[in-house]
Amino acid sequence: MLFRGVNLKEELEREREGPAAQPGLLLAEAREILDKSLQNDHEIMERLKKGRGRDTVIEPVMLPEQEQGNIFHVSHIRNICVRYRLRFLDTKFFKGDYPYEALRKIAGLERKYNIKIQQFKVVAPTRLFNLIDPDKDPLLFANLGNDRYYLLHKWGNDMPWYRKILAWPLRNINTLFITLISFALLVSLSVPKELLVLSSEFYDQIYVFRILFLLQLVIGGFFVLVYIGLVRNKWLSESEWNNKYLR
Repeated sequence: MLFRGVNLKEELEREREGPAAQPGLLLAEAREILDKSLQNDHEIMERLKKGRGRDTVIEPVMLPEQEQGNIFHVSHIRNICVRYRLRFLDTKFFKGDYPYEALRKIAGLERKYNIKIQQFKVVAPTRLFNLIDPDKDPLLFANLGNDRYYLLHKWGNDMPWYRKILAWPLRNINTLFITLISFALLVSLSVPKELLVLSSEFYDQIYVFRILFLLQLVIGGFFVLVYIGLVRNKWLSESEWNNKYLR
């Protein structure tokens, strides 16, 4: 009724549960949620920096079908690393900073599926495992076991289009020798015959001199590559992509 009497007990209870009491309660709840979130972020960051322990056993994690688009087999990751001359290493070797969004994605994944990731790994150029370089573009993965990795986050700038071309000679021993022989052949064919043959009477045999010059270039290039590999510690991508001993 419009003019019903006022029940003080009901008013008192309504006052206790109403808006007047809510700000303090909501503030306390918000503070508690924030504290838990900060604590969780700190714990995740510790796992990222500490990396996988020697005795840590990776228990296989199965995620639902909708997450399969973010899951990659180690063979796929290896191929990308070899193609673009990148490293795939435990996060304890990573020298860069992790964006806050990456921490939130880890926390969200673990909370959503009630799991705890035991190991994180990063795909990045070797330079990012030696010093901080914010202009590179690392990929953060969670190890799901059975050689499966979940792509959590990518940050930084895009990789230049020509990196694949520059990295091609150092993919493996085959690409290295193809590059060496191709370069030597191009140089030997480009050199004027006057520089290869001192007397014009041998011009009709110029192909012989070009072949000899080609062999000299190949042998010389081979020793240069050996020098770079042994002295400058530059090795082929197929053997370096997951090598933790950085160069």
